[in-house]
Amino acid sequence: MKSDKRLWISGILVWVAITVFGSPETAAGAITFVQTAGATNDAPSSSVAQAFGASNTAGNLIVVAVSWGDNPAPSISGTDTLGNAYLVATNDFDANNRQGLAILFAPNIRAGANTVTVNFGAADGYRRIIVSEYSGIATASPLDAAAHNQAAGTTATNGVTSGAATTTVNGDLIFGVAVDDSGLFGTITAGTGFTRRAFVNNMDMATEDGIQGTAGPIAATFTFSRADRYLAQMAAFKPGSGGGGSPSVSSLACNPASVTSGAATTCTVTLTQPAPTNGRTVTLASNNTTALPVPGSVTVPANSTTATFTATAGSVATTQTVTVTATLGASATATVTVA
Repeated sequence: MKSDKRLWISGILVWVAITVFGSPETAAGAITFVQTAGATNDAPSSSVAQAFGASNTAGNLIVVAVSWGDNPAPSISGTDTLGNAYLVATNDFDANNRQGLAILFAPNIRAGANTVTVNFGAADGYRRIIVSEYSGIATASPLDAAAHNQAAGTTATNGVTSGAATTTVNGDLIFGVAVDDSGLFGTITAGTGFTRRAFVNNMDMATEDGIQGTAGPIAATFTFSRADRYLAQMAAFKPGSGGGGSPSVSSLACNPASVTSGAATTCTVTLTQPAPTNGRTVTLASNNTTALPVPGSVTVPANSTTATFTATAGSVATTQTVTVTATLGASATATVTVA
C-alpha cells in the first residue's frame, strides 16, 4: 500500500478502536448481529489483535476481517484467548498496491472475554482488523460460499463488488468487507440491502452484512465516494437449525385473479419462515394504481407466515393487466386482470 496510508499526527502513530452493539432479534434462532470492534496500526508487525468490548456467547460465530500491507500472507491464521479454532474463508493480495485482505471465522465459539489475534507470518505494516460476533449461525461447517475481488473502483452505486458466489441455503448471513487500496480516504457506503457495521482508519476499510432470503448468486457490494482501487470480499454463513435468517417473501397470490371495476380481490403474502414476535412488514406496490390500487404495506403477525390484504379495482375504460409486488428481503409478484 502507498506510504500515505500511514496515519501520523504530530509524529505519533494513531491507533483507533471501535465497538458497536446491534439490536438482537426476538425470534428464536434468528441470525443476529451481536457486536463488533476494530483497530488500525501502520507499524510493521507479524500479527494484529483486537479485543471484543463484551464477552462472547457460547455457540456464536466470530468473523474477522483483516487487512495488511507489504507481503502476501499465504499461511494467514487466527487464534484467540478462548482457544477457538479459526478457518480462512478468503485471502487475497494486491501486488501492485501491496495490500492484502482476508476473512477468517470461528464457529460454535466458547463464552467469555476474548481477544482475537491474526498472524501474517511476516512483519507487515498497514494492519487493520475488525472482529464481529453473530448468533443464529450453524455451529458446524457454517461457510456456504465465498468470493473475493480486486479492481479499479468507480463512484457508481454498488460499483465496488466482491464478485458473486452462489449460496445453497435460504437465509444465509452475507458478510462483506472492502478496503480502499489507494492510500487515500473517502466514504464507504454499504451496498443495497446491506447494513454497514464498522469501519477503521478514516474509513479505508469497512464491513457490512445482510440476510439473503433465497439461496442463489449474490455479491457483497459497496459504494465509494472516490473512484479508488479496492479489494472486496464476501463470506456467506448458513443459518442454524432453529431456522436462522430473517423471513423474506416467498410468494404472492391474488384470488380472484380477474375482477371488474369496483370488485375486490384478496391477496395473500407468504414468507419463507414465521415472523418474529414483533411481526414483519411487507412493502406492497402496484404498477397501475388507477386500475388496482393496493395498500402501501401489510404486516405478517408474529409466528405466522402469511398475511392477506384486499385490493379494489378502479374504473377502467379498457381491460388492464396489473402487476402487484410484495417485497421483504426478496420480491414476489401476482398478476390481476381488471375488466
